[in-house]
Amino acid sequence: MQNVADCLSAFAIHLQVEERSHGTVEKYVRDVRRFLCWKGSKMLDKEQVSMWKVQLSVEGYTPE
Repeated sequence: MQNVADCLSAFAIHLQVEERSHGTVEKYVRDVRRFLCWKGSKMLDKEQVSMWKVQLSVEGYTPE
């Protein structure tokens, strides 16, 4: 099983292969890293995703 850093690197490479801009790659990786830090060791389920969306809204972001 890969660690988080390896998975994020692979994700960034995938985005680059898909010809995403440098800024887009940085934003997506930063957003995923932020979510993972927020999630911590909690189990990922629909309730956690809903709570993340609430957190984003509280911070002034519009979750999609």
